[in-house]
Amino acid sequence: MDEKQEVGSDGFMEGRMTSNNFSSPDPRLMSSVEIIIPFHTLYHKVVNLIEAIFATVTSNRYQITLIDDGSPNHGFIKELASKKIDGLVCYRKNEHEGFGAAVNFALQNRKNDWIPYVCIMHSDAIPVGPAWLSNLGGTLKRMKDNGIKMVSARSNYFDENMSHLVTERSQKSDDYILNESEYLPMFCSLAHRDIFKHVGLFNNISLAGCESHEFASRMRDKGYKQAIAGSSWINHEGNGTTNNLSPKLKEILRKTRNEYYESINIKSSEINSID
Repeated sequence: MDEKQEVGSDGFMEGRMTSNNFSSPDPRLMSSVEIIIPFHTLYHKVVNLIEAIFATVTSNRYQITLIDDGSPNHGFIKELASKKIDGLVCYRKNEHEGFGAAVNFALQNRKNDWIPYVCIMHSDAIPVGPAWLSNLGGTLKRMKDNGIKMVSARSNYFDENMSHLVTERSQKSDDYILNESEYLPMFCSLAHRDIFKHVGLFNNISLAGCESHEFASRMRDKGYKQAIAGSSWINHEGNGTTNNLSPKLKEILRKTRNEYYESINIKSSEINSID
């Protein structure tokens, strides 16, 4: 399907979306996790991710908050919203400002303050197995006495500086506490909402892809740690969104990223190993 087509054309997605079994006419009675998914284009992957969440999460009450980060197809988010799918809330930002700004847009929505936990996902990730979300929650609860305040699933893709974390779904893995040169890239990360009150929101490093790294640094400054949940696994395409940016935006991203890393190399010696 052409990414620029409207959602409903050629029967796309018709009859494919199923309802979140843990929603109700008043989702506040049901949800314990807000799953925030920012996206810019790659619409078919967004649909696949929503369907996968509905199909795999059977033991947690949740709400999916979809943030259209100024994508060129205005009709996609409008049609999803018009379907009024229980447990799916849709918003659109008129300007494409990047991942961090889109997540902040959701976190600043006071309508969702009552949901205690936040799971942030990339639109090019796909959860596998029925226990990925509950296992994230179990690890977060189990490791809280170790200072762990945010956890991520295992995956087939990580930053090149953390290649030792790359695993296959069939492999068994223990929980892993990240060291000071590592950070969770937010393709599937779970935390209590209060962490953003103590650490702050993501910095709006426009289109740079460095927001997760900078947030991890501030977490460490507050004495909080991040960890990988060995029992949760997510298939992650990796750079799926950035690979589809225009050459001009890719160049902006590259320059902004380099400027950011140069600044932290000067200010913070413990994270200068990340390229």
